[in-house]
Amino acid sequence: MYFGDMTYMLLLPVLIFAGWAQMKVSSTFAQFARVPTRSRYTGEQAARHVLNAEGLHHVAIEQIPGRLSDHYDPRGQVWSLSPEVYNGDSLAAVGVACHEVGHAIQHAHSYFPLQIRQFIFPVAQFGSFAAWPLFFLGFLFSSFSLMDLGIAVFTVAALFQIALCQYKPVVGFRHHLQALVFNRISSIGNK
Repeated sequence: MYFGDMTYMLLLPVLIFAGWAQMKVSSTFAQFARVPTRSRYTGEQAARHVLNAEGLHHVAIEQIPGRLSDHYDPRGQVWSLSPEVYNGDSLAAVGVACHEVGHAIQHAHSYFPLQIRQFIFPVAQFGSFAAWPLFFLGFLFSSFSLMDLGIAVFTVAALFQIALCQYKPVVGFRHHLQALVFNRISSIGNK
């Protein structure tokens, strides 16, 4: 049976892991989107505060459409936030905003793993975009080699994405978290 091929056996855990990770991110964001910050800072205000504290006044912040589509573009030094994060005053909004600010800070300090990510990211992005059309075209035209190519491209993209997760800010994270707490941006409740 063709579906007993090892390629399909490798694809299933990757699909399960990708689905689980997306579900976990979405559910955690939804949980903390209901918890307001004490300061009532929006994600945009918190991010601007941290950027300014780091001397990164030149980094632009813009609102973009989408849900959890937040990202930092180091080439244009533009920080893009989804409406929920840009306008939200919850722990989730401020947390995501400040996570993205971490990328701008890493860029300013020439953090080596970020430089590697900038090199790898276009490959992973292309693979994520091309994998499903390749697979479904192969399925539609009964081309197992095209289906295998789609699966291989998806697997490589998923591995790149997993590798990219490993570079996330660790150095300086405690410093920025302390800065947020000391500046009363992320304190919970009204004490």
